[in-house]
Amino acid sequence: ISYEGTNLVTFADMAHKYAKKQNKDIVEYTHNLNIDGEYKKNLEWTKELRRAVKEGRIKAYYQPIVNSKTKKIEKYETLIRLIKSNGEVVSPIHFLEIAKKTRIYKELTKSVVEQAFETFAKNDYDFSINLSAEDVLQHDVGSWLFEKAVEMKVHERLVLEIVESESITSFTQFNDFIKKSKEYGIKIAIDDFGTGYSNFEYLININADYLKIDGSLIKEMDKDEKKYAVVETIVSFAKKNNIKVIAEFVSNREIEERTNQLNIEFNQGHYYGQPQSELV
Repeated sequence: ISYEGTNLVTFADMAHKYAKKQNKDIVEYTHNLNIDGEYKKNLEWTKELRRAVKEGRIKAYYQPIVNSKTKKIEKYETLIRLIKSNGEVVSPIHFLEIAKKTRIYKELTKSVVEQAFETFAKNDYDFSINLSAEDVLQHDVGSWLFEKAVEMKVHERLVLEIVESESITSFTQFNDFIKKSKEYGIKIAIDDFGTGYSNFEYLININADYLKIDGSLIKEMDKDEKKYAVVETIVSFAKKNNIKVIAEFVSNREIEERTNQLNIEFNQGHYYGQPQSELV
């Protein structure tokens, strides 16, 4: 509800969004809510994102994924970064959710995909790209991604990491995308498994090749036996279903030793290398 001034619909919309965030049935807009401050911040980020796309400041960064037995880099995960005009590197945690509410989001995805394809067309590494349910269901990235991957001859080394699987609204459409990916020789990984929507049946149904265990479990499994037990259960299930496991957020030798105890195939984290604009 809003009684404020002439911008009634705008202020009511702000109150509506605040109500959803706070899980309230009714919210009356007042300046004390400080919603307009957040609104202005979102506008500033939207402008910055548009400038960054125009000026080529949306960059793909790459983090190594290590074979736990050979200790050698076998794969890379592709990550998005925004480079501010002053050279500051900005993590997507600051802008990605805002971008998803605009038309810019598809441009960000396309830019990172094209950069990754160009990078890995020059070597033999496997590599992954993060795709959200929105990428698949709303922005229809499939057609141009498949064609570009074949054109650049990287399709058989490409892994699509599915993030935010809890927001999948149409499993028929989503499964069609997975099936098409497999036809091109593209592999599928489920990201952040172990928190949120971690459904084992869903994991089998989409025929995943890799499972990435959520970092919140991995980064404390050397100290927290309950989290170690959860990881152990996930790994056991994956192995029985011929799904390879990647442990994220491996930050020290102690965690590495724990993942080795469970025979996790791949490790990823700052212990092996931080995301960089060039391959290490």
